[in-house]
Amino acid sequence: MDFYQWLRNKGLSLKSSQSYSTAIYKTMPNWIEEMEIPNTLYDFYAYKYILENNQLFKEKNIQGHNMYSASLKHFESYLKETEFVEIDQQVELGDLSSEQKKIVNIRIVQNKFRKSLFKLWSGCCISGCSIKTLLIASHIKPWSQSTYHERVDSYNGVLLTPNYDALFDKGFISFETDGKILISSELNQPDIDYFQIPEKTKHQFSNKHAGYLEYHQEMIFRK
Repeated sequence: MDFYQWLRNKGLSLKSSQSYSTAIYKTMPNWIEEMEIPNTLYDFYAYKYILENNQLFKEKNIQGHNMYSASLKHFESYLKETEFVEIDQQVELGDLSSEQKKIVNIRIVQNKFRKSLFKLWSGCCISGCSIKTLLIASHIKPWSQSTYHERVDSYNGVLLTPNYDALFDKGFISFETDGKILISSELNQPDIDYFQIPEKTKHQFSNKHAGYLEYHQEMIFRK
């Protein structure tokens, strides 16, 4: 059941249901466009936190007589009823357990990292694709091995379409700073042709990427 139908089933009018649905899916995403519309409560709490600290949201919410905050409240209720997520039914971030706060904070850090990459890159470094919803913000040095600074450092990341992200994440490709694409010996020519792996990326890396790329080549890349 989608959000609009859920609102109608709750007895909201056609007009109100359309307004809240439009606010969630069309209007507010434009104010933090690098972050996807949440489909789990953990993602929602991060999304809500970022939105409520956005100046444009604050201004529009006042102008709209709290319509946008009401939309978020309804959407939270919708997720609680339709998503199988084990999380306390709390509204405020401050009411979450320490472990739940940790997960929400991870989402916030990931969004910060994603936004920083869009400022540095114009699109997928291999294909050149610039459709934001299709791009994955991929860490060069993995999240689990990185310090906080490295996790949010835009030079520890590349934008990739899902097919290339999978190859990079699993170590089947890596990059030199001049843009040369290193291809694992585990891939044969039909694999290379299938994934359309070129010899070089669309963009060169900078010296600030060098340490991260060296880590990936030594620790992740399947030589």
